[in-house]
Amino acid sequence: MKEDIEQAVLEMIKKSGVELGVGELESIIDASFNTASEHISNALSCVPLREGATHTSVVVWYAKTPEMPGTVQKRVALVAFIVPSLETGIGPVARFGAWYDDKIIFSNCYQMESREMLEHSVDVTLRAVESKCETVGEAFVSVMTSPDVEKRHVDLVAPPGLLEMIMSGDYNKAIARVRELDYGRICDLCRSDLDLINVIVEAGRVCDGVLAQYASKISRLANEMPMLIQEAKSHAVHAANDLLTPYRYEAASDKMTGWATW
Repeated sequence: MKEDIEQAVLEMIKKSGVELGVGELESIIDASFNTASEHISNALSCVPLREGATHTSVVVWYAKTPEMPGTVQKRVALVAFIVPSLETGIGPVARFGAWYDDKIIFSNCYQMESREMLEHSVDVTLRAVESKCETVGEAFVSVMTSPDVEKRHVDLVAPPGLLEMIMSGDYNKAIARVRELDYGRICDLCRSDLDLINVIVEAGRVCDGVLAQYASKISRLANEMPMLIQEAKSHAVHAANDLLTPYRYEAASDKMTGWATW
């Protein structure tokens, strides 16, 4: 990509007929490429691509139904998926999935003012489950408010080299790397408890496919990148053209001086 942009700038400079020294030429090319890079960075700012940047936080509260004669204890869980906003002044979005009796019985979504509102959102969700899921809801809330509940949390983050993979066109590799890292971190969160992994994956599916949304955003970037590079190339050429203005003026002045002397 860098070579294509620099080549477009060089061709424009050659066509302009302006003579530049080596240092001046390099300065204009570097400045033009920086303009192109800034355009691409602004376009990519809607997706956290920097290594280690959190794209989704997963929080799970879980326990088992009470031990009773003649019954098998079952997993009960509340899973929260928190997606941060990259826009100033807008808080994260939290999606909740309530798991009971081997299925998701309730899901909802909250726009939070800040991450600190998570516990409040949990309380609201528990009240909603209790009121909307009748008998099952009461049983769910009873378990989830017991002292036996465990809580675990993991941040799903952008893998190393993701931006470079996208910029170089290795989109399939980028998406595969994201999925691999996300699933690995979820497995670590669950300590390879397949039942708990299934709960989180199913909750993610019901909650608008939230676990797949980050990879989907990268896939959309892959489709948009060719046009984005063309736009960046155009920005670079325009920037170089503007930077040539003083050199054109200087060349014209030298020509006028030459005519006057003659």
